[in-house]
Formats: sequence, C-alpha cells, structure tokens
Amino acid sequence: MRSQSTYVHLRGFNLVEAAIVLGVIGLVIGGIWVAASSVQSSMRVNQLTTDITTIRARTDQIISVPQYAGVSTTLVDVDGSGGPGLNMAIFPDTWIQGNYAINPFGGRTSMSIISMPTHGSVLM
Repeated sequence: MRSQSTYVHLRGFNLVEAAIVLGVIGLVIGGIWVAASSVQSSMRVNQLTTDITTIRARTDQIISVPQYAGVSTTLVDVDGSGGPGLNMAIFPDTWIQGNYAINPFGGRTSMSIISMPTHGSVLM
C-alpha cells in the first residue's frame, strides 16, 4: 500500500505585505541618499574653506613683496582674458580651467588686489 503523503502548502507574500516591504526598503535607501548628499556638501564646504585660506595666504605673500606695495591690479578676470593670477599659483590647480578660475561650485572667480603702501614705500 502506498502511504499517503502530506503536502505542506507554502504561503508567499500577499500584495499588501510586498508593498510594505518595498516601502520600508525605499525609506532606508532614501535616508542613506540624504545622509550621503549632506556629507558630500559638508566635504565640499570644508574643501572650499581650505582653498580660500590658501588663496589668502598666497595673496598675502604677493602683497608683502616690496615691489607690489601700493599696487592695485586685477589678478584674474571673469571674462576669460585670464590675468597674471592664473600663473602666480594663487589659486589651487583644481580651480584653473583654461583662462578661468572656476570655484568648486562651478562659478567663475574674479580677484583684484588693492594693497596699501607700507611704511617707507613710495607710490609711483
């Protein structure tokens, strides 16, 4: 005689359960996406702060040279004509694109220096 086998009926997810699982997965991925973009923006701002500190230090070095005391000049112009600032290593290399200084947010950067004469220097 044959033994009677019993079949176990496996139950899968119904449509509502599947929708809830997909919704939870979407929320988790969305949270990770927001956190990652926030971290990326924060890193970009920190890098920009470092770049501006470097630009200021390099500019101060140029102004401290006696021959530049009291000089007013445009180091970099936004019209693409370049300027001496592009060749003076004032801006980080990552900012230089052709005749432009492009900041990390994609904008063109213009820079002018107006330095005051130091004690003992003569304006010409």
